[in-house]
This record gives sequence, structure tokens and C-alpha cells, in this order.
Amino acid sequence: CRRKTGAQTSPSQRLTAALAPQPPRTLCTPLHSFARSKAPGRAVWCTNTTVARIRCQRGAHGAPPPPRDRHARRAPCAPLSRNLSAQSITKMAKLALALALAPAVTAFAPVAAPKASTQLQASIQDTLATMEGPEIFWGSDGVLLGHDEADIKGYDNFDQLAAALSKEGVDLSGGEYTLLAPANSAFDKHNNEVGTPITADVLKYHVIEGKKTMDALNTDQKTLNGGTLTAYRKFRKNWLDGAIIGLKSEGPSKSSNWPSDVECDNGIIQAIDTVLVPGAYEGPR
Repeated sequence: CRRKTGAQTSPSQRLTAALAPQPPRTLCTPLHSFARSKAPGRAVWCTNTTVARIRCQRGAHGAPPPPRDRHARRAPCAPLSRNLSAQSITKMAKLALALALAPAVTAFAPVAAPKASTQLQASIQDTLATMEGPEIFWGSDGVLLGHDEADIKGYDNFDQLAAALSKEGVDLSGGEYTLLAPANSAFDKHNNEVGTPITADVLKYHVIEGKKTMDALNTDQKTLNGGTLTAYRKFRKNWLDGAIIGLKSEGPSKSSNWPSDVECDNGIIQAIDTVLVPGAYEGPR
């Protein structure tokens, strides 16, 4: 074959041509590239010479893109930023107004009335007749009677203590006292397990002179019969002899909470689950 002859270019001329400004590139989407490519719609840059651009215009690479109007102006973004700024300023203004008005609104808010103490305008004796202890559930015995085990059967109360105080002539109306009140279940447990009689001396062993809340019963206490109740801390609870003061439920259920700090006209009642017997306590002192 014959070699084509032409004007030879020197290296300096080729370097000058390489450094010369390149013609603008044209973006087109060739149709035949769609057929060959696995990713249709892929944009292809035509970086060839004028011949390639002419071929694009003739349809070899598909329809050429419309000419770009370099004098056309882009849509300004200032209104969007101004809108965003206006919205931010509006939110900040509302927040500042709410913070400024908060004290005034709180000042006019209704104030909850203080909770009245349990059984005020009643003596210790009258309060015992109406005070309720923790709930009593049916348990497994109630299933045969059509009840769920968690159904409430009734409430433990303190009428046995009130009757014993009246029977033994223990009068608590002449001063201010703190009464450690065993519930009916405590009396039943004492009668079944201990069996000693409930005398006036035993009842006075549950009476402390003066009004004392649960938090104040953390030291040894003198009783009305002349004895002393031993105070100690055990299982993160306050004890007097063998009784827990302020017994609370340990689980999610609050049904085992025993009444505490029940204020009366002439004293305070602290419910306990054990009958205290003078001289029976042999624990640490």
C-alpha cells in the first residue's frame, strides 16, 4: 500500500497546537450510544474536532442540544432565602414572646388547693373507726367463687384496735400522742401465733407522747406504759422493735401501702402490721 504524504509538522508546532485553546465542547446524547450502552440516557461529551460537531448536527449522534443563551439570567434565589429568613425570624419572635409572657401566664394560672390532711376534725379514736388499711385481694380462694385473684375483697381496718382501747379504758383524748396502730390482720396474727392477751399495758406500749411524723421516728421512743421502743434501720426501712414504720409496696402495685402520718386533732396515727409486746423484742439495741 502507498503511504499518504503530507506536510510534516515539527515538534514545536505540535506543542504549540497542544497548548492552543481547545474548541468548546458540545454536550449531546447520541442515539447510537443508547443502543450500545447498558445505561440509556447517559450524556456523552463530543470532544472531537469540527467534523464531529458537524456529524452531530447532521444526526450521526442524534439531535444536537439547543444552543444555550449565554445572556439569559438565572432565577434569583434571594426571595427563597428571604422567605426562609422571614420564617426563622417569625418563629424566633413567637418564641421570645412566649418566654416573655410565661411569668404573667403562670401568675394568673389557678393554684391547686392544698391537700387536706386525712381525718382532720376527728380524734384518734374517731379516726381509727373509719381509717382503711391496704387492700385485701381474693387470691386463689376467689377463683371458685367467680372472682379473679387480683379482685379486691375488702380493706384491712382498725376496728379491733379501737374496740380494745375502749374496752381497756385507754383514753387518748387528754393530750397529743402518736399511735402505732396494728391493723386487724396484725391482731389476727398475734392471736394465732403469740396468743398473749391484749391488755392496757400492751396497748399503751403503742402510744408515744407528742405528734411525731414517720421521719422523726428514727430514734428510740418512750412509750405511755414507761417502756422504750428500740429504733433501728434494716432493709432500708425504719423499724421500732419488730414493726416497720411506713410500710410500702415494693413492686409496681401500691396495694400494700400502710397508712402513715395520718393527722388527727390530738395526734398522728402510724399504721403497723405487728402487735408490739413489751419485753418481747430481743434484737439489737
